[in-house]
Amino acid sequence: MSIHSISAGTPALQGGASGSKEESQIKTLEQKLLQLNKEKDKAKKAKDMDKVRELEQKIQKLERQLEELRNRKNGKEDETAQARPSASPDDMGNYVDEFA
Repeated sequence: MSIHSISAGTPALQGGASGSKEESQIKTLEQKLLQLNKEKDKAKKAKDMDKVRELEQKIQKLERQLEELRNRKNGKEDETAQARPSASPDDMGNYVDEFA
């Protein structure tokens, strides 16, 4: 099997199945946000202030959704890090091979 046959969407490369779903949602929202900002710029140039206000509301809503999703994703990462046992410096001596 060649390296090229492994897709970039493999969950192992993106931190697991739940992480890849959130990453996908985040990327989709970011793309929508870029699109709406472009539309808003066009509306500004056309001096269509009603359209600008409408797009600004949509942008704000998307930004809130994006922030919530990122916070949720970061919260899961924090929970994962907290679930892993970590050795304190005091315990490190317990892991040293005495015969080395």
